[in-house]
Amino acid sequence: MSLLKDKKGFSLVEMIIVMAVMAILIGGMVSYMGYINNGKTKKSIASFTTKLDRVQTDNMAKDGDTYLYLYKTSDGVYCKIVNVNQCTGAGGVPTYPDGFTQRSELDSFLTSNPDATVLSGKKVDVKAEGVTATGGSTSMELDNNNMIKIGFDKVTGAYKCSNNGSSTDFYNLIKFEGLQHYSVKLVKSTGKHIEK
Repeated sequence: MSLLKDKKGFSLVEMIIVMAVMAILIGGMVSYMGYINNGKTKKSIASFTTKLDRVQTDNMAKDGDTYLYLYKTSDGVYCKIVNVNQCTGAGGVPTYPDGFTQRSELDSFLTSNPDATVLSGKKVDVKAEGVTATGGSTSMELDNNNMIKIGFDKVTGAYKCSNNGSSTDFYNLIKFEGLQHYSVKLVKSTGKHIEK
């Protein structure tokens, strides 16, 4: 009989207190995860703008045009800087003198040159908005089948292209959207970029 008297369970009040503490801890963890993901999106923008600066400098300093390619895979968002002289055919002539115009050309190049920069994980979406050659509006969302190609004029440093590689569209706003949204505005005539 004495053994049965010593066994005690949780009271209803104790259960409520434990549940309240767990709810507070879970709420704190959710907020912390949001803070981490926000930092990852902001870091993606910072890395992207640093790469834009590098491409602009390389383009003005090196032989041949240099382009930045922004693309997405099932693992995340990447960027790759490629000078046209990295792809040469017979006699050292560039195979793609105007850079890659299709995602399949970029993918083929990446099989032998896989060292691209990871900008973000797969939870960040990249969208682009801009204008067409006729002055209309255009937009796209980066996926596994497309890319954004950005290049600069060698003489003026202005943007020569910011499009999907095969059109005359100019994407003047590149958005990185995770839990937080950040964007980079590209000023075509000056070659500048502004984080928003």
